[in-house]
Amino acid sequence: NHPVGVLADNKGGVYVADSHNHRLRHIAANGTTTLISGNGNKNIIDGTKEAASFSYPYDLSFDGKGGLYVVDSDNYAIRRVDLADGSVATIAGADRSYNSSMYFNGKGRLGTVLRVPVGLAVLADGSMLVSDAHNHALRHVWPDGSSETWAGVPTAAYANGMGTDFRFNQPREIVVDSKGDVLVADAANHRIRKLSTSLSKCSHLTGISAYTAAKSCKSILPQYKWSGNTNFWVDPDGGDKDNALKTTCD
Repeated sequence: NHPVGVLADNKGGVYVADSHNHRLRHIAANGTTTLISGNGNKNIIDGTKEAASFSYPYDLSFDGKGGLYVVDSDNYAIRRVDLADGSVATIAGADRSYNSSMYFNGKGRLGTVLRVPVGLAVLADGSMLVSDAHNHALRHVWPDGSSETWAGVPTAAYANGMGTDFRFNQPREIVVDSKGDVLVADAANHRIRKLSTSLSKCSHLTGISAYTAAKSCKSILPQYKWSGNTNFWVDPDGGDKDNALKTTCD
């Protein structure tokens, strides 16, 4: 009933977000269909495959660790499904009543507030980009639920730029290409947008936050470590990352 997100496996089958049935299903290469998770009730409940519930799941992506990340769109949440047993855990976002008109980043599941997330792409480091459609932004979410805004702001518009200077109008599907650049279906702007994450990404990301910038540049600045006390990436000698980041990445 209104299948949307489709994800191919390596055996010729596909995983499907059966959105209006509030379930995740698998269709094998021979056409056999099995239930992966979801009891069909519109709700947000974690637990076993039989107990777990979704509300209009939309997009899917492998997490690289035997599971699926699921954009649970109407629950404003990112969920993880263990493919071994179909059990579900909420990674980021709360229920809709908690965050129906808000937007903020933070740490942990309840620290990330989404409004109608739609698309999802997993990055090489295991974190993910989420298209937060009604907040008109791309959010960078880590497996512990922590988040930062990667591009856009909670105001619909159209503009190119860097980080929060970039403007979307209801971004939806996301694809990361072979170069690591991000393609976004900017639905209400009727455009396909490309955000570069090549080496110049570091100067691009410095306009967002020190945390996101240095997380994305960690392969270039491996000596730097995140200091939660100072909100800076620091080197072993205690210096902050700003000048080194600009010198190395620009």
